[in-house]
Amino acid sequence: MHEYKNNFIPESDNGDDRSFNIRRRRMVQIGQAFFSPKYFVASILIFVSGLFTLAAFAGPYWSQSYPSTGNEFKNIGLWEACFYRYRHWKDDNQKPYTGCFWFWSPDMIRFRDWIMPPWFIAVQFFACFGLIFEFVVLAFLAVSFMTNIRFKFYFVFPITILTFVAQINMFLALLVYGINGDNREWMPRPEFNVYSWSYWFELVACFFLLIATILLLLESKVLYAIYKKNLAIKRQYESALPLNSNLNLNMNASMSTSNYA
Repeated sequence: MHEYKNNFIPESDNGDDRSFNIRRRRMVQIGQAFFSPKYFVASILIFVSGLFTLAAFAGPYWSQSYPSTGNEFKNIGLWEACFYRYRHWKDDNQKPYTGCFWFWSPDMIRFRDWIMPPWFIAVQFFACFGLIFEFVVLAFLAVSFMTNIRFKFYFVFPITILTFVAQINMFLALLVYGINGDNREWMPRPEFNVYSWSYWFELVACFFLLIATILLLLESKVLYAIYKKNLAIKRQYESALPLNSNLNLNMNASMSTSNYA
């Protein structure tokens, strides 16, 4: 942890903007780059959350049956389900299904409406948008690690909003699935099922994003205060320029008059 020795906070990548921080700030140094501790920790949390979100999004283990029960249903995720000799009552042929099946595969056409009710589609929708918003945030963070734009309020605050939106979408996906995941009309013998690691991974990712949102909000508050101070200094500096210009003109005129004299 380093203290930012000078009071300068770069407002542009080349650091030539005359803006000053009113108070000293603690910084994390990596190589030649400086980072606010809150921004740095939030970035790490968002990155780790992205890994958990991706695993939860792709993993077919949002719900899983206990192995010892011999349940025909084995496990299900957002995009596929696994069975063992499962026969669905809507299937006229009463074909036993064994293995894992993608929801849009031809084998699932007979009972796709059962396995994908409206609430489940809503879960897929929220999970998709949560993943998209989170990866947009990660892209912006990657850019900020290569430039000084991470010190700008108008950059950090939108990232805070995007992180919050991603977290809300994940929370809604978890909430809707948690309420309906053990519905007897959807899942056979739900008393033998349990929410599995994909669901808990999504919960961990949602929690990390919540902490990251709070840290980014605190960082945005600090940067906004710096922005307001810098703006006041700039206005004071710009208002003094006409006075200095008039003074220089008067001095030049006086010198010219004395030379002619």
